[in-house]
Amino acid sequence: MDEFNEQLRKKSLKDISEFNTNPNYANIRELYRQNFETILSYIEKFGHKSSIEDISRLDGKLSKNVLEQMHLLMEINKAISTGQLKKSDIK
Repeated sequence: MDEFNEQLRKKSLKDISEFNTNPNYANIRELYRQNFETILSYIEKFGHKSSIEDISRLDGKLSKNVLEQMHLLMEINKAISTGQLKKSDIK
């Protein structure tokens, strides 16, 4: 079981790194940075998956991009909900 948890932790770190370094996610990172508290409340209220739809409505211009990156953003939302990713960590 420890090996499984370690694999999950490594996957999460990889997803966070991808989110923070891939230039294709720059606008979504900015959306998360500017709306971090709102996004955190969505995650707490609706969960890491269901909150994506509400997050996509925060900026109509980014709605399609957010929905297209649903899998990655679900992982980012998990990291936010567990405290693994904080606002100050988003580059």
